[in-house]
Amino acid sequence: MKILTIIGSPRKKGNSYQAAKKLEEEMKKKGDYQFEYVFLKMLIWKLAGDVSTVCPGGLNSAP
Repeated sequence: MKILTIIGSPRKKGNSYQAAKKLEEEMKKKGDYQFEYVFLKMLIWKLAGDVSTVCPGGLNSAP
């Protein structure tokens, strides 16, 4: 089974990500599960095409 995990936190390795990774570990013990991660922050940047429209200071000013 494939599971899509959407992370809304602005921190790529923040608490939401850590909780999702723990869930992934436990689920994989119980069966054949494939996890895919989508980080909303990165998705917004990709969709915007120009980081300056989403984050005026550029990537370095992102939280």
